Amino acid sequence: MKKACLQLVLMLFLCSFSKAQNTDSLYRALEDAKDLQRATLLMKVGDVEIGKDPSAAFGRFQEALNIFKEEGDTLKEIDAMLRLSTVYLRQGKNDLAIRLDSLSLSMAKSRQYLPGWATAHFNIGRYLNAKGMFREAITHYQQCIELRIKDGKENQVANAYNQIGVAYKNLSQYDEAKKYYTEGIAMARSNKDETTLAVLYMNLGNAHAITGNYQDALDNQLLSIRIKEKSGDRNGLTQSYINTSNIYSSMKQPDLALEYLYKALQLKESIQNPRSLAFIYNNMGVSYARKFMTDSAQLYLERSLEVRKKANDKAGMAQSYVNLGNLFRDQKLYEKSLDYYMLSLKLRESLQSKDDLANIYSNIGTLYTKLGQSSKGEEYLLKSLKLYKATGAAAIRETLYNLSALYELTGDTEKAADYRNEFLSLSDSLINDEVENRLVKLQAAFEIERKENQLRLNQQETEIKTLQLQESRRQMWGLAIALVFTLILLGIYIQHYSIKRKSAAQLKQKNDHIELLIRELHHRVKNNLQTISSLLSLQSFRVTDENARSALREGQSRIEAMSLIHQKLYIDDNLRGVDMEEYLQALIQTLAASFGYHAGIIKSNIETQARKLDVDLAIPIGLIINELMINAFKHAFQSVQNPELKVSLKKISDSKIELLVRDNGPGIQDLAASDQRKSFGMKLIQTLTRQLNGSFSVSNAEGAVFQLTFDAPL
Repeated sequence: MKKACLQLVLMLFLCSFSKAQNTDSLYRALEDAKDLQRATLLMKVGDVEIGKDPSAAFGRFQEALNIFKEEGDTLKEIDAMLRLSTVYLRQGKNDLAIRLDSLSLSMAKSRQYLPGWATAHFNIGRYLNAKGMFREAITHYQQCIELRIKDGKENQVANAYNQIGVAYKNLSQYDEAKKYYTEGIAMARSNKDETTLAVLYMNLGNAHAITGNYQDALDNQLLSIRIKEKSGDRNGLTQSYINTSNIYSSMKQPDLALEYLYKALQLKESIQNPRSLAFIYNNMGVSYARKFMTDSAQLYLERSLEVRKKANDKAGMAQSYVNLGNLFRDQKLYEKSLDYYMLSLKLRESLQSKDDLANIYSNIGTLYTKLGQSSKGEEYLLKSLKLYKATGAAAIRETLYNLSALYELTGDTEKAADYRNEFLSLSDSLINDEVENRLVKLQAAFEIERKENQLRLNQQETEIKTLQLQESRRQMWGLAIALVFTLILLGIYIQHYSIKRKSAAQLKQKNDHIELLIRELHHRVKNNLQTISSLLSLQSFRVTDENARSALREGQSRIEAMSLIHQKLYIDDNLRGVDMEEYLQALIQTLAASFGYHAGIIKSNIETQARKLDVDLAIPIGLIINELMINAFKHAFQSVQNPELKVSLKKISDSKIELLVRDNGPGIQDLAASDQRKSFGMKLIQTLTRQLNGSFSVSNAEGAVFQLTFDAPL
């Protein structure tokens, strides 16, 4: 699991470097600013600080609010109050937050200040969501959307669509939730709002998981993870890893569920969110229970419950009680299990989630059945069934199965059969397809037999007719036979078309699944290479011999060159082709930084015809460019005041591609006897050149010039 942490540390370092410079400039400007200018800068600094230090941000917003009041700028005063409300909500001071939001709403509405008016509705909706008043929250979010569209700010409505989806999900209206998530995704993609897009993909995946669409759930979670890994969003990654583990747990794959939970656990030290930590412990307990490791399961479930009690997370506590009850039920400790179920029931009856209440009813009903109290078992199971039918959740299958088992025990075979049949109809759509195909074939056979009987009847009737009707009979026979053959051919065509269409759909599904597996493979290869690179980097710090340290760093750069290839394949849509321009820019930045140079000294030129290369070509070419740039940094630029390196990759004919690397150093004095030609790097270049069936040459022209020519792919 160390590879995930190493990868995230590197990504966060690269992302935070430029952000740190912008933040420093804000702080410097704030030192000399006064009055309204200072208040405006205080708002910007508070926006930067709110994620990592809400208390500091609160002080900035409060000072800005005081200045705006003194200057009589009412609109800015509303903005500052809304920012303070956000801090209060993060600190759990919901009552203070709603007071500020309500005041802001009144002031913004009276002055027709659309941005503040819309934001106040959004904040109030968020407060109502947290209080479990989901329908009221939806009303405020919809008003927020209307006001932002009226203000010409359509690019700011994606998050409101997301919050409406969350509210409908909490109301167990999953089709409505999916609809709003999908609309939000379209908005976020068109406005390139990556942060909101990642959240929407994650929530849509969760909705698919609840309704049993696990493949769609995994696809959306992976899209969310890709965005969050690129942006370095640790909190978001933790939640996505937890959600992915939930999906694998629902698919009865505890090993994969644990793999993603350990990834999430590696990030917990940097996350001050007890709910996320409790989710991790809870899901680890469930996964260990599925592996029949009861001691580990109980340990993690009790840890989860302890964290949730400290956070006063009632919904989470209810879930922990359910899982502990399940654990003791599986150990046949039914009385102890029932105690935990009843604790969960008490909490869930105070909440509004129908699915959660249906789940605990089902568990209690099943347990009463095992305890021989079938009447109580029936009562709770029927309550569960009623709620599940209202929500359409996939978990209804378990309740149907348990009802069938209960009626089997009580001897009511008719009800047992009814519920068993309903369970089977929901459990295996493939069985439905087989039944439907059999019915179609039986219907076709019946039609053919009916037509054959009709033909025989016609034949008998024609035999008793007079000779004058013989010609007419022959014509009728001819038409009848032609009709039969036409119907048979039409039936065969329809059957073949149906089979072909079904096969095409199955093939597409398999191809999509294979593509997902290939992306996961590239992802894991990239992580493994990144881990090796980090180990080499750590080792180089412990080596005192400069030659050995240099060799380790060169080895590290070669591994990073290959790692970048797999990262591009994992992120890009094309799983075979590598965009050489993007790859080369990433390689240049990494390598230049490792030698202490700015990436701007390297000029690259990738022609369109040579831009996309197959991975089998991209890896050796990347290694060759890596070696030539190392050679330039180590040897060519030692005595050059303004170093410059040019890299060119272009197609020189229909069958040839040329790679040209040129520096402005002193050149290679003795090309034939140079020690550089005997180095490991040069030997590696020659080996890779032979692998490409190419030719490699070195010359001097205002510096060293390295030329590689190889066959272009067909």
